[in-house]
Amino acid sequence: MHHSAIPDGTEYSDYRDAVLEIFRYDTLPASNGQGWGDIGYRLVIDPNGVVYAGRSTGTATEPADDSPIFEPGSKLTRGAPIITAGHVLGANTGNIGICMIGDFTHHLPSKPALRSLDIVLARLCTGLELDPFAQVHYVNTVNGNTATMPAISGHRDWQAIAGPTECPGGFLHGALPLLRELSEVG
Repeated sequence: MHHSAIPDGTEYSDYRDAVLEIFRYDTLPASNGQGWGDIGYRLVIDPNGVVYAGRSTGTATEPADDSPIFEPGSKLTRGAPIITAGHVLGANTGNIGICMIGDFTHHLPSKPALRSLDIVLARLCTGLELDPFAQVHYVNTVNGNTATMPAISGHRDWQAIAGPTECPGGFLHGALPLLRELSEVG
């Protein structure tokens, strides 16, 4: 779970502009951005609750075939091959990043955004047969990093691997226990 750290997102008349800003920052060369070649997150959720596909698999021949999270043709079950993203340094392989547009250091995301997040998390947990309260043993098959993390975790939970961060903001991180509960109910 991430936040974009854009102050509150309301400076945008169209949140697609915020998504484009995230894309630009993630793709610009390292001197001005991250230099990742694509947006780092699998999904981005705006304050109106609209869910945007993030990183593309880059393998689709038709837009309907493109899966922003799983390799084309994989079934949504535990162990489904997840396309590597760029959202948690050292722990991207097999990890799904969701970014909420806004800065949630001092307040929660909007109700529509939280409702969309709840739906996304519930569907991912159901489809991947994950208990939202479970501790998952993570193994990065590329670099060998390992960690035991909550199935639904925030960026700051990964600090031992990725380094210090306040992301996803104190209020959103504090809401993770409730989001786990809601994801279990679906």
